[in-house]
Amino acid sequence: MMYFAFQMRIAKATKAQHWNKVRVLQRLLTRSHQAKLLAVKRVTSNRGRNTPERDG
Repeated sequence: MMYFAFQMRIAKATKAQHWNKVRVLQRLLTRSHQAKLLAVKRVTSNRGRNTPERDG
């Protein structure tokens, strides 16, 4: 759940135009363990459905 909390905080900081805070939060998000696990899960669970190469 921390992944989504970072995204919400980034969105709020962007809306408030706190650019230094946005930069710090983006760095935390990209380096977080949970975000890496989610990225691996998305890549490995993608079955390639409806891809233009295979389905014409």
